[in-house]
Amino acid sequence: MTRGARDEHVRWITASRNQPTDAAAALVAALPDTDAELACLHTDLLAALFRVEMAIGVSEQQAAATGKQSKLIDKVQRREAQSNIFGVRTMKEKRLDELRIVEAASTPANPPAKERELLQACGKNGYERAIALMQMAPFQAETHRQVAMLTEACELLVKAQEREDQQVSVRQLLEGACMHA
Repeated sequence: MTRGARDEHVRWITASRNQPTDAAAALVAALPDTDAELACLHTDLLAALFRVEMAIGVSEQQAAATGKQSKLIDKVQRREAQSNIFGVRTMKEKRLDELRIVEAASTPANPPAKERELLQACGKNGYERAIALMQMAPFQAETHRQVAMLTEACELLVKAQEREDQQVSVRQLLEGACMHA
């Protein structure tokens, strides 16, 4: 299988057949094509789900911040309307209120609560956690956080591949023992 081949656009779906050894490839060769297709579609759907969940988290954050800002604006306007009762507000008080209103509208680029929720939902599934981390990375404002998330995702995928390779080895040993017995 070479990159850039004429049929590359249709071969991506059977990428799980690419194994580090011929023995491992022989084990997965018996899987029906639909299993590989379903695995790819499942991965794509998880990635899309996590992306949408993150976008929803951002929207929820912005809605909460907008609500907080609206309440603060109402409070400042009421206070301004009552200035004849409580006295005229100083320029410093007005500037502080303006700053509070601006701060109330600011939200982080990433929705931390949604990130925790997604990672918790992944449990100990390294594949799902890796996909979630890859989808969370673009929402990070700082490059070092993006790099850290993508690095963790890569490490999780490497560990998962190692576990699969171990399972393949055990399976081959068991099949070999059954043939010799």
